[in-house]
Amino acid sequence: MKSNILIPKNKFTRNSLLLFMSASFLNLSTSCQEIKKFHNKENSAIINQKEIEFKHWLKDTLKIINVRSPIGYQREIKIEDDSLYLQLITNYNLKLDKTYNENNKEIIYVLDLLERNNVMPQKKFHLKLTVEYYFYISSIKRLKRDFDTEIKHFEIRYEGRKIQYKFIKGNLIDMTESKD
Repeated sequence: MKSNILIPKNKFTRNSLLLFMSASFLNLSTSCQEIKKFHNKENSAIINQKEIEFKHWLKDTLKIINVRSPIGYQREIKIEDDSLYLQLITNYNLKLDKTYNENNKEIIYVLDLLERNNVMPQKKFHLKLTVEYYFYISSIKRLKRDFDTEIKHFEIRYEGRKIQYKFIKGNLIDMTESKD
């Protein structure tokens, strides 16, 4: 069986071909390394720029957060040492009824959630709620920062009853009731 691969017959041509292939491979390898270095430099520059922008955003945001006077809740602010992560913890401790008229999105959401699940108390009740926000630099090039929200504690007390709810991805998943 004959092979279709062209192999030079004389030694000089064979060595020249091997030298050419080696040089091409070396050149390709060097080019790949240069491309990697360029992308690493580009990514480093993007990351450095995102860090700077996040720190500016953090500075401006903290000015706004510290000016507001909370009524009915306490806010705790945690910042990592490198200032690239912000955690806002808001603890609500409120007496409410289903006709809440304030403009607080967390409380409005909780009341809507209770209403949708047909567990809204008909009389005044005491709400304890802990909401945590996490802000950090986004890993997506087009986004400057990203955030997550988590409800850590969700409790209602009324008429001698204490009800604790578990909450995941916008839904009540579990309820534990006890005497207050």
